[in-house]
Amino acid sequence: MNIAQIKVWLILLLSTFILLIGIVFSIFLSSLYLSPLGQNYAKKELNKVNKIVENDYSILKEVFKDFTISNEEKIVIDNLNIVKNNSGNIKFIIQERDRKVLYNKGIINNFTDKPSNNLISIGKFSIDFAAFFKKVFFYKVKNDCNDYFRNPYTVFQDKIEVYEIQCSFNLNKSMMRIYKGGDLNSSYIIAKSIPIYIDNKVGVVIYLSSDARNLEEDLGIILLSILTPVIFSIFLVSFFIIYLQRYLRLKINSNWINAKNIAHNLKNKTNAIKFYNSKNFDNIKMYRNNSIKINNIISNLDDFIETSLNTARNDHYETGDHDRKDFTDFFTIIDLLQNLYPSKNIDFNLNIDRKKKYVIKGEKNKIIEAISASIDNSLYWNISDKKIIISVNINNNFLELIVRDRGPGISNKDKKNIFLKEYSKSGGNGIGLYLAKNIVVSYGGNLYPLDRKGGGLDMVYKFKLIN
Repeated sequence: MNIAQIKVWLILLLSTFILLIGIVFSIFLSSLYLSPLGQNYAKKELNKVNKIVENDYSILKEVFKDFTISNEEKIVIDNLNIVKNNSGNIKFIIQERDRKVLYNKGIINNFTDKPSNNLISIGKFSIDFAAFFKKVFFYKVKNDCNDYFRNPYTVFQDKIEVYEIQCSFNLNKSMMRIYKGGDLNSSYIIAKSIPIYIDNKVGVVIYLSSDARNLEEDLGIILLSILTPVIFSIFLVSFFIIYLQRYLRLKINSNWINAKNIAHNLKNKTNAIKFYNSKNFDNIKMYRNNSIKINNIISNLDDFIETSLNTARNDHYETGDHDRKDFTDFFTIIDLLQNLYPSKNIDFNLNIDRKKKYVIKGEKNKIIEAISASIDNSLYWNISDKKIIISVNINNNFLELIVRDRGPGISNKDKKNIFLKEYSKSGGNGIGLYLAKNIVVSYGGNLYPLDRKGGGLDMVYKFKLIN
Protein backbone atom coordinates (compact mmCIF):
# COMPACT_ATOMS: atom_id res chain seq x y z
CA MET A 1 0.00 0.00 0.00
CA ASN A 2 1.53 3.31 -1.08
CA ILE A 3 1.29 6.72 0.59
CA ALA A 4 -1.57 7.89 -1.64
CA GLN A 5 -3.66 4.84 -0.72
CA ILE A 6 -2.87 5.31 2.98
CA LYS A 7 -4.03 8.93 2.75
CA VAL A 8 -7.28 7.90 1.06
CA TRP A 9 -7.96 5.26 3.73
CA LEU A 10 -7.16 7.76 6.48
CA ILE A 11 -9.63 10.22 4.96
CA LEU A 12 -12.22 7.42 4.76
CA LEU A 13 -11.65 6.43 8.40
CA LEU A 14 -11.76 10.05 9.56
CA SER A 15 -14.98 10.67 7.60
CA THR A 16 -16.53 7.52 9.06
CA PHE A 17 -15.48 8.54 12.56
CA ILE A 18 -17.03 11.99 12.13
CA LEU A 19 -20.23 10.45 10.78
CA LEU A 20 -20.38 8.03 13.72
CA ILE A 21 -19.97 10.92 16.15
CA GLY A 22 -22.81 12.65 14.31
CA ILE A 23 -25.01 9.56 14.72
CA VAL A 24 -24.17 9.28 18.42
CA PHE A 25 -24.91 12.96 18.94
CA SER A 26 -28.17 12.63 16.97
CA ILE A 27 -29.28 9.70 19.14
CA PHE A 28 -28.43 11.63 22.29
CA LEU A 29 -30.23 14.83 21.25
CA SER A 30 -33.24 12.94 19.90
CA SER A 31 -33.51 10.85 23.05
CA LEU A 32 -33.02 13.86 25.26
CA TYR A 33 -35.65 15.90 23.44
CA LEU A 34 -38.26 13.18 22.87
CA SER A 35 -37.84 10.94 25.93
CA PRO A 36 -38.69 11.54 29.61
CA LEU A 37 -35.06 12.53 30.15
CA GLY A 38 -35.64 15.80 28.33
CA GLN A 39 -37.25 18.89 29.79
CA ASN A 40 -39.46 19.19 26.71
CA TYR A 41 -41.34 15.95 27.38
CA ALA A 42 -41.38 16.49 31.16
CA LYS A 43 -42.83 20.00 30.97
CA LYS A 44 -45.52 18.90 28.52
CA GLU A 45 -46.56 15.92 30.65
CA LEU A 46 -46.54 17.91 33.88
CA ASN A 47 -48.60 20.70 32.36
CA LYS A 48 -51.10 18.10 31.17
CA VAL A 49 -51.37 16.59 34.67
CA ASN A 50 -51.61 20.01 36.29
CA LYS A 51 -54.48 20.97 34.01
CA ILE A 52 -56.38 17.78 34.89
CA VAL A 53 -55.81 18.28 38.62
CA GLU A 54 -56.78 21.96 38.51
CA ASN A 55 -60.31 21.04 37.38
CA ASP A 56 -60.75 18.73 40.40
CA TYR A 57 -58.49 20.54 42.86
CA SER A 58 -61.28 21.88 45.08
CA ILE A 59 -62.85 18.40 45.36
CA LEU A 60 -59.50 16.80 46.27
CA LYS A 61 -58.81 19.48 48.86
CA GLU A 62 -62.21 18.95 50.44
CA VAL A 63 -61.81 15.13 50.52
CA PHE A 64 -58.40 15.20 52.20
CA LYS A 65 -58.81 18.17 54.56
CA ASP A 66 -59.13 15.79 57.51
CA PHE A 67 -56.42 13.43 56.19
CA THR A 68 -58.85 10.51 56.01
CA ILE A 69 -60.94 8.98 53.26
CA SER A 70 -64.30 7.21 53.49
CA ASN A 71 -65.79 4.68 51.08
CA GLU A 72 -68.13 7.36 49.72
CA GLU A 73 -65.15 9.64 49.11
CA LYS A 74 -63.34 6.81 47.31
CA ILE A 75 -66.27 6.61 44.87
CA VAL A 76 -66.00 10.36 44.34
CA ILE A 77 -62.27 10.06 43.68
CA ASP A 78 -62.76 7.16 41.23
CA ASN A 79 -64.92 9.43 39.07
CA LEU A 80 -62.28 12.14 38.87
CA ASN A 81 -60.36 12.59 35.61
CA ILE A 82 -57.02 12.18 37.36
CA VAL A 83 -58.00 8.61 38.25
CA LYS A 84 -59.86 7.69 35.06
CA ASN A 85 -57.03 8.92 32.80
CA ASN A 86 -54.30 7.08 34.68
CA SER A 87 -53.10 3.85 33.05
CA GLY A 88 -50.81 2.73 35.86
CA ASN A 89 -50.85 3.07 39.60
CA ILE A 90 -52.20 6.04 41.57
CA LYS A 91 -51.66 6.69 45.27
CA PHE A 92 -52.94 9.40 47.55
CA ILE A 93 -50.34 9.86 50.26
CA ILE A 94 -50.59 11.85 53.47
CA GLN A 95 -47.66 14.22 53.66
CA GLU A 96 -48.36 14.94 57.37
CA ARG A 97 -47.43 12.81 60.36
CA ASP A 98 -46.68 9.18 59.34
CA ARG A 99 -46.86 9.67 55.53
CA LYS A 100 -49.17 6.73 54.95
CA VAL A 101 -51.06 5.81 51.77
CA LEU A 102 -54.72 6.81 52.06
CA TYR A 103 -55.86 5.30 48.77
CA ASN A 104 -54.15 3.08 46.23
CA LYS A 105 -55.50 1.97 42.85
CA GLY A 106 -54.04 0.24 39.78
CA ILE A 107 -50.77 -1.56 39.11
CA ILE A 108 -47.61 -1.09 37.01
CA ASN A 109 -47.20 -3.84 34.42
CA ASN A 110 -43.47 -3.58 34.25
CA PHE A 111 -42.00 -7.09 34.25
CA THR A 112 -40.19 -9.32 31.79
CA ASP A 113 -43.11 -11.71 31.30
CA LYS A 114 -44.96 -8.96 29.44
CA PRO A 115 -44.53 -9.21 25.61
CA SER A 116 -42.06 -6.77 24.09
CA ASN A 117 -41.02 -5.82 20.57
CA ASN A 118 -38.01 -4.41 18.75
CA LEU A 119 -39.35 -0.86 18.70
CA ILE A 120 -39.67 -0.85 22.51
CA SER A 121 -36.13 -2.24 22.76
CA ILE A 122 -34.81 0.51 20.46
CA GLY A 123 -36.63 3.20 22.43
CA LYS A 124 -35.40 1.80 25.74
CA PHE A 125 -31.85 1.59 24.39
CA SER A 126 -31.98 5.25 23.34
CA ILE A 127 -33.05 6.26 26.85
CA ASP A 128 -30.28 4.06 28.32
CA PHE A 129 -27.80 5.73 26.01
CA ALA A 130 -28.93 9.27 26.85
CA ALA A 131 -28.90 8.45 30.58
CA PHE A 132 -25.37 7.06 30.34
CA PHE A 133 -24.24 10.07 28.31
CA LYS A 134 -25.67 12.47 30.87
CA LYS A 135 -24.13 10.52 33.74
CA VAL A 136 -20.67 10.60 32.15
CA PHE A 137 -20.58 14.14 30.75
CA PHE A 138 -23.07 16.04 32.94
CA TYR A 139 -22.48 14.40 36.31
CA LYS A 140 -21.85 17.77 38.00
CA VAL A 141 -25.31 19.08 37.13
CA LYS A 142 -27.54 18.96 40.22
CA ASN A 143 -30.60 16.79 39.70
CA ASP A 144 -32.43 16.68 43.02
CA CYS A 145 -36.12 17.52 43.44
CA ASN A 146 -36.41 16.58 47.10
CA ASP A 147 -36.65 20.19 48.26
CA TYR A 148 -38.70 21.64 45.48
CA PHE A 149 -42.01 21.76 47.43
CA ARG A 150 -40.42 24.37 49.70
CA ASN A 151 -41.80 22.85 52.89
CA PRO A 152 -40.16 21.19 55.89
CA TYR A 153 -41.55 17.74 55.11
CA THR A 154 -39.67 15.15 53.10
CA VAL A 155 -41.34 14.14 49.86
CA PHE A 156 -42.78 10.63 50.02
CA GLN A 157 -40.92 8.12 47.90
CA ASP A 158 -42.42 4.79 46.95
CA LYS A 159 -40.60 1.76 48.38
CA ILE A 160 -39.58 0.03 45.14
CA GLU A 161 -36.14 -1.23 44.12
CA VAL A 162 -35.39 1.38 41.54
CA TYR A 163 -32.96 4.23 41.15
CA GLU A 164 -33.69 7.71 39.89
CA ILE A 165 -32.09 8.86 36.65
CA GLN A 166 -33.98 12.09 35.97
CA CYS A 167 -36.10 14.61 37.83
CA SER A 168 -38.14 17.54 36.48
CA PHE A 169 -40.68 19.82 38.12
CA ASN A 170 -43.01 22.76 37.80
CA LEU A 171 -42.24 24.80 40.88
CA ASN A 172 -44.79 24.22 43.64
CA LYS A 173 -47.11 22.43 41.21
CA SER A 174 -45.83 19.03 40.14
CA MET A 175 -42.78 16.86 39.78
CA MET A 176 -41.82 13.99 37.50
CA ARG A 177 -39.18 11.39 38.21
CA ILE A 178 -37.81 8.76 35.85
CA TYR A 179 -36.79 5.44 37.38
CA LYS A 180 -35.01 2.44 35.98
CA GLY A 181 -36.01 -0.80 37.64
CA GLY A 182 -33.99 -3.87 38.43
CA ASP A 183 -33.47 -7.00 36.34
CA LEU A 184 -37.17 -7.92 36.38
CA ASN A 185 -38.31 -4.56 35.02
CA SER A 186 -38.77 -4.52 31.25
CA SER A 187 -39.13 -0.75 30.82
CA TYR A 188 -38.64 2.55 32.58
CA ILE A 189 -41.02 3.86 35.26
CA ILE A 190 -42.44 7.37 35.02
CA ALA A 191 -43.62 8.79 38.35
CA LYS A 192 -45.48 12.10 38.71
CA SER A 193 -46.16 13.81 42.03
CA ILE A 194 -48.81 16.53 42.46
CA PRO A 195 -49.11 18.28 45.83
CA ILE A 196 -52.45 19.19 47.39
CA TYR A 197 -52.01 22.20 49.64
CA ILE A 198 -53.93 22.30 52.90
CA ASP A 199 -53.47 25.27 55.22
CA ASN A 200 -50.64 26.56 53.00
CA LYS A 201 -48.70 23.34 53.42
CA VAL A 202 -48.43 20.18 51.34
CA GLY A 203 -50.95 17.95 53.03
CA VAL A 204 -51.40 15.21 50.44
CA VAL A 205 -49.40 14.09 47.43
CA ILE A 206 -51.01 12.43 44.43
CA TYR A 207 -48.47 9.90 43.20
CA LEU A 208 -48.97 8.63 39.62
CA SER A 209 -46.69 5.90 38.31
CA SER A 210 -46.74 3.94 35.05
CA ASP A 211 -44.41 2.06 32.76
CA ALA A 212 -42.93 3.84 29.75
CA ARG A 213 -43.55 1.08 27.20
CA ASN A 214 -45.83 3.11 24.94
CA LEU A 215 -43.45 6.03 25.05
CA GLU A 216 -40.47 3.75 24.36
CA GLU A 217 -42.28 2.27 21.36
CA ASP A 218 -43.07 5.74 19.97
CA LEU A 219 -39.48 6.77 20.58
CA GLY A 220 -38.26 3.64 18.75
CA ILE A 221 -40.42 4.53 15.72
CA ILE A 222 -39.14 8.11 15.69
CA LEU A 223 -35.51 7.07 16.02
CA LEU A 224 -35.86 4.50 13.24
CA SER A 225 -37.45 7.09 10.96
CA ILE A 226 -34.58 9.48 11.72
CA LEU A 227 -31.64 7.09 11.73
CA THR A 228 -32.60 4.71 8.90
CA PRO A 229 -32.08 7.28 6.11
CA VAL A 230 -28.97 8.60 7.91
CA ILE A 231 -27.39 5.13 8.19
CA PHE A 232 -28.40 4.31 4.63
CA SER A 233 -26.83 7.58 3.45
CA ILE A 234 -23.66 6.79 5.38
CA PHE A 235 -23.55 3.38 3.72
CA LEU A 236 -23.94 4.95 0.29
CA VAL A 237 -21.30 7.60 1.03
CA SER A 238 -18.87 4.94 2.33
CA PHE A 239 -19.53 2.78 -0.71
CA PHE A 240 -18.98 5.79 -2.99
CA ILE A 241 -15.73 6.74 -1.21
CA ILE A 242 -14.42 3.16 -1.46
CA TYR A 243 -15.48 2.98 -5.11
CA LEU A 244 -13.91 6.38 -5.83
CA GLN A 245 -10.71 5.34 -4.08
CA ARG A 246 -10.54 2.15 -6.12
CA TYR A 247 -11.43 3.96 -9.33
CA LEU A 248 -8.79 6.64 -8.80
CA ARG A 249 -6.19 4.04 -7.83
CA LEU A 250 -6.89 2.03 -10.99
CA LYS A 251 -6.83 5.22 -13.05
CA ILE A 252 -3.51 6.29 -11.54
CA ASN A 253 -2.02 2.83 -12.04
CA SER A 254 -3.35 2.64 -15.58
CA ASN A 255 -2.02 6.10 -16.43
CA TRP A 256 1.36 5.24 -14.91
CA ILE A 257 1.59 1.97 -16.84
CA ASN A 258 0.48 3.65 -20.06
CA ALA A 259 3.08 6.37 -19.51
CA LYS A 260 5.79 3.72 -19.03
CA ASN A 261 4.63 1.91 -22.14
CA ILE A 262 4.65 5.13 -24.18
CA ALA A 263 8.11 5.98 -22.84
CA HIS A 264 9.33 2.53 -23.86
CA ASN A 265 8.04 3.00 -27.42
CA LEU A 266 9.57 6.45 -27.61
CA LYS A 267 12.88 5.05 -26.41
CA ASN A 268 12.85 2.44 -29.20
CA LYS A 269 12.36 5.19 -31.75
CA THR A 270 14.97 7.54 -30.32
CA ASN A 271 17.48 4.66 -30.06
CA ALA A 272 16.90 3.93 -33.75
CA ILE A 273 17.50 7.59 -34.61
CA LYS A 274 20.72 7.59 -32.55
CA PHE A 275 21.86 4.45 -34.33
CA TYR A 276 21.40 5.97 -37.81
CA ASN A 277 22.97 9.27 -36.74
CA SER A 278 26.08 7.46 -35.50
CA LYS A 279 26.72 5.68 -38.82
CA ASN A 280 29.56 6.65 -41.15
CA PHE A 281 28.74 7.07 -44.85
CA ASP A 282 30.98 6.12 -47.76
CA ASN A 283 28.88 7.89 -50.40
CA ILE A 284 25.95 10.23 -50.87
CA LYS A 285 23.57 7.35 -51.65
CA MET A 286 24.14 5.77 -48.23
CA TYR A 287 23.62 9.17 -46.63
CA ARG A 288 20.33 9.67 -48.48
CA ASN A 289 19.08 6.20 -47.57
CA ASN A 290 20.00 6.82 -43.98
CA SER A 291 18.21 10.19 -44.01
CA ILE A 292 15.09 8.56 -45.45
CA LYS A 293 15.06 6.02 -42.63
CA ILE A 294 15.49 8.75 -40.01
CA ASN A 295 12.69 10.81 -41.59
CA ASN A 296 10.44 7.75 -41.63
CA ILE A 297 11.10 7.16 -37.93
CA ILE A 298 10.49 10.84 -37.12
CA SER A 299 7.26 10.77 -39.14
CA ASN A 300 6.19 7.65 -37.29
CA LEU A 301 7.19 9.35 -34.03
CA ASP A 302 4.88 12.28 -34.84
CA ASP A 303 2.07 9.87 -35.69
CA PHE A 304 2.70 7.91 -32.52
CA ILE A 305 2.54 11.05 -30.36
CA GLU A 306 -0.67 12.17 -32.06
CA THR A 307 -2.22 8.71 -31.64
CA SER A 308 -1.20 8.60 -27.97
CA LEU A 309 -2.72 12.04 -27.38
CA ASN A 310 -5.96 11.04 -29.11
CA THR A 311 -6.12 7.84 -27.08
CA ALA A 312 -5.50 9.77 -23.85
CA ARG A 313 -8.17 12.32 -24.83
CA ASN A 314 -10.70 9.57 -25.58
CA ASP A 315 -9.92 7.82 -22.29
CA HIS A 316 -10.22 11.08 -20.35
CA TYR A 317 -13.56 12.08 -21.85
CA GLU A 318 -14.68 8.43 -22.19
CA THR A 319 -15.66 8.99 -25.80
CA GLY A 320 -14.55 5.56 -26.99
CA ASP A 321 -11.34 3.82 -27.99
CA HIS A 322 -9.22 4.30 -31.07
CA ASP A 323 -10.85 4.41 -34.49
CA ARG A 324 -11.41 0.79 -35.51
CA LYS A 325 -12.09 1.78 -39.12
CA ASP A 326 -8.40 2.50 -39.83
CA PHE A 327 -6.66 0.56 -42.58
CA THR A 328 -2.91 0.25 -43.05
CA ASP A 329 -0.59 -0.96 -45.78
CA PHE A 330 1.21 -3.89 -44.17
CA PHE A 331 4.57 -3.18 -45.82
CA THR A 332 4.56 0.27 -44.16
CA ILE A 333 4.50 -1.54 -40.82
CA ILE A 334 7.30 -3.92 -41.87
CA ASP A 335 9.49 -1.03 -43.04
CA LEU A 336 8.98 0.84 -39.78
CA LEU A 337 9.78 -2.26 -37.71
CA GLN A 338 12.99 -2.79 -39.70
CA ASN A 339 13.94 0.85 -39.11
CA LEU A 340 13.10 0.67 -35.38
CA TYR A 341 15.23 -2.42 -34.71
CA PRO A 342 18.30 -1.86 -36.94
CA SER A 343 20.96 -2.96 -34.48
CA LYS A 344 19.10 -5.94 -33.11
CA ASN A 345 19.67 -9.57 -33.96
CA ILE A 346 16.44 -9.83 -36.00
CA ASP A 347 15.73 -11.35 -39.40
CA PHE A 348 12.56 -10.68 -41.42
CA ASN A 349 11.31 -13.68 -43.40
CA LEU A 350 8.56 -12.33 -45.66
CA ASN A 351 6.68 -15.05 -47.53
CA ILE A 352 4.57 -12.52 -49.39
CA ASP A 353 4.95 -10.67 -52.69
CA ARG A 354 6.55 -7.25 -52.28
CA LYS A 355 4.92 -6.10 -55.50
CA LYS A 356 1.43 -6.60 -54.11
CA LYS A 357 -0.34 -4.36 -51.68
CA TYR A 358 -1.60 -5.99 -48.48
CA VAL A 359 -3.99 -3.82 -46.50
CA ILE A 360 -4.91 -4.88 -42.99
CA LYS A 361 -7.49 -3.51 -40.60
CA GLY A 362 -5.84 -1.43 -37.90
CA GLU A 363 -4.22 1.87 -37.07
CA LYS A 364 -0.54 1.90 -37.97
CA ASN A 365 0.94 3.06 -34.66
CA LYS A 366 -1.30 0.75 -32.63
CA ILE A 367 -0.26 -2.26 -34.74
CA ILE A 368 3.42 -1.37 -34.33
CA GLU A 369 2.90 -0.99 -30.58
CA ALA A 370 1.29 -4.44 -30.44
CA ILE A 371 4.05 -6.18 -32.46
CA SER A 372 6.82 -4.35 -30.57
CA ALA A 373 5.57 -5.85 -27.30
CA SER A 374 6.42 -9.38 -28.53
CA ILE A 375 9.69 -8.32 -30.16
CA ASP A 376 10.86 -6.66 -26.92
CA ASN A 377 9.93 -9.78 -24.93
CA SER A 378 11.81 -11.98 -27.38
CA LEU A 379 14.87 -9.73 -27.19
CA TYR A 380 14.76 -10.09 -23.39
CA TRP A 381 14.42 -13.89 -23.31
CA ASN A 382 16.26 -14.89 -26.50
CA ILE A 383 19.62 -16.71 -26.35
CA SER A 384 22.26 -14.16 -27.39
CA ASP A 385 23.73 -15.97 -30.41
CA LYS A 386 20.38 -16.96 -31.90
CA LYS A 387 18.46 -14.69 -34.24
CA ILE A 388 14.86 -13.65 -33.73
CA ILE A 389 12.82 -14.44 -36.82
CA ILE A 390 9.83 -12.38 -37.88
CA SER A 391 8.00 -14.37 -40.54
CA VAL A 392 4.97 -13.25 -42.54
CA ASN A 393 2.57 -15.34 -44.64
CA ILE A 394 -1.02 -15.42 -45.85
CA ASN A 395 -3.54 -17.76 -44.22
CA ASN A 396 -6.99 -17.53 -45.86
CA ASN A 397 -8.35 -14.02 -45.19
CA PHE A 398 -5.74 -13.27 -42.56
CA LEU A 399 -2.15 -12.10 -42.70
CA GLU A 400 -0.04 -13.92 -40.12
CA LEU A 401 3.00 -12.35 -38.51
CA ILE A 402 4.96 -14.64 -36.20
CA VAL A 403 7.69 -13.44 -33.81
CA ARG A 404 9.99 -16.45 -33.22
CA ASP A 405 12.71 -16.67 -30.59
CA ARG A 406 14.95 -19.27 -28.98
CA GLY A 407 14.21 -18.36 -25.42
CA PRO A 408 13.11 -20.71 -22.59
CA GLY A 409 9.52 -20.77 -23.86
CA ILE A 410 6.54 -20.67 -21.52
CA SER A 411 4.45 -23.27 -19.69
CA ASN A 412 0.84 -24.06 -20.54
CA LYS A 413 -0.23 -22.24 -17.39
CA ASP A 414 1.67 -19.10 -18.40
CA LYS A 415 0.14 -19.24 -21.87
CA LYS A 416 -3.21 -18.52 -20.23
CA ASN A 417 -1.84 -15.72 -18.09
CA ILE A 418 0.54 -13.73 -20.30
CA PHE A 419 -2.28 -11.58 -21.66
CA LEU A 420 -3.58 -10.68 -18.22
CA LYS A 421 -3.06 -7.12 -17.06
CA GLU A 422 0.03 -6.61 -14.86
CA TYR A 423 1.18 -10.22 -15.34
CA SER A 424 4.90 -10.44 -16.02
CA LYS A 425 7.60 -13.10 -15.74
CA SER A 426 10.43 -10.70 -16.52
CA GLY A 427 9.73 -8.14 -13.80
CA GLY A 428 8.21 -5.65 -16.24
CA ASN A 429 4.98 -3.72 -15.87
CA GLY A 430 2.90 -6.55 -17.36
CA ILE A 431 1.03 -4.23 -19.72
CA GLY A 432 2.70 -4.86 -23.10
CA LEU A 433 1.08 -8.15 -24.15
CA TYR A 434 -2.18 -7.15 -22.43
CA LEU A 435 -2.42 -4.07 -24.67
CA ALA A 436 -1.15 -6.00 -27.69
CA LYS A 437 -3.92 -8.57 -27.35
CA ASN A 438 -6.59 -5.87 -26.91
CA ILE A 439 -5.34 -3.93 -29.92
CA VAL A 440 -5.24 -6.93 -32.28
CA VAL A 441 -8.59 -8.33 -31.14
CA SER A 442 -10.24 -4.90 -31.40
CA TYR A 443 -9.41 -4.90 -35.12
CA GLY A 444 -10.90 -8.35 -35.70
CA GLY A 445 -7.63 -10.27 -35.39
CA ASN A 446 -6.06 -12.57 -32.82
CA LEU A 447 -2.86 -13.09 -30.86
CA TYR A 448 -1.75 -16.33 -29.25
CA PRO A 449 1.48 -18.17 -28.28
CA LEU A 450 2.77 -21.50 -29.64
CA ASP A 451 5.75 -23.66 -28.72
CA ARG A 452 8.50 -23.37 -31.32
CA LYS A 453 10.06 -26.54 -32.66
CA GLY A 454 13.55 -26.93 -31.29
CA GLY A 455 12.76 -24.70 -28.28
CA GLY A 456 11.56 -21.18 -27.83
CA LEU A 457 8.30 -19.41 -28.52
CA ASP A 458 6.21 -18.40 -31.53
CA MET A 459 3.95 -15.41 -30.90
CA VAL A 460 1.35 -15.48 -33.66
CA TYR A 461 -0.40 -12.29 -34.83
CA LYS A 462 -3.39 -12.67 -37.15
CA PHE A 463 -4.50 -9.49 -38.93
CA LYS A 464 -7.64 -9.26 -41.01
CA LEU A 465 -6.90 -8.59 -44.68
CA ILE A 466 -9.00 -6.03 -46.53
CA ASN A 467 -9.77 -6.85 -50.18
